[in-house]
Amino acid sequence: MEQKEINIDKLVAGDERAFIAFIEYHSSALYHYAFNILHQKECAEEVVSDVFLEVWKHRKKLGKIENIKGWLYRILYNKSISFLRKDSVEYTNLSFDEVEDFTFELVPSQEEKLIGEEKLSILNAAIASLPSKSRHVLYLVKIERLSYAEVADLLHISVKTVSNHLTYAMKKLMVCKSFAKISISDLCEECGLNRKSFYYHFKDKYDLVNWIFDTEITKIFSEEEWKNAGFT
Repeated sequence: MEQKEINIDKLVAGDERAFIAFIEYHSSALYHYAFNILHQKECAEEVVSDVFLEVWKHRKKLGKIENIKGWLYRILYNKSISFLRKDSVEYTNLSFDEVEDFTFELVPSQEEKLIGEEKLSILNAAIASLPSKSRHVLYLVKIERLSYAEVADLLHISVKTVSNHLTYAMKKLMVCKSFAKISISDLCEECGLNRKSFYYHFKDKYDLVNWIFDTEITKIFSEEEWKNAGFT
């Protein structure tokens, strides 16, 4: 469902069908973000439900909100922090440090073949090696496609700090070519491969790791971001 298909004017007027369409459009992304913070299905679902209650409660001002997606993520983030604090009070001086273990994994689409899943296994392991804050920023900018400014506003950090986290992530992910130091047996186990399948696709472990990072990591970041990180 495209965002343009959701009639915000009808939602503002209290149309329940428009509200249901709004929920269907935003619920999946909001749930995944909440789960990445809270790590519990029931808690994430509860927080997302609370967000939509806030939307319905304040629906009359939706028409005046320029960035509804950013607004939703801000409500979700605040409620998730409050949940982590086990406190019903939603503070305004929220700290980025309070999300101590933000996690996420790249998920293959239904159309992807086994080789796509193999690549994602290694990329996810590399992403898991990043510090929590860098994973958090990487997720919001590259998965949820929020701008640097939107992420900075959401997490109460500077745009420069957002940029620094992404630069660090880029350098760290490239260093993770050290996966090539892992034995072929361990690498196969990490990717769910048997040795026969491994050698069918690749001549050696270096071939696998370099191919994954050369074809996939470069797609995640823009050319300008690579240059800013010191890669030419």
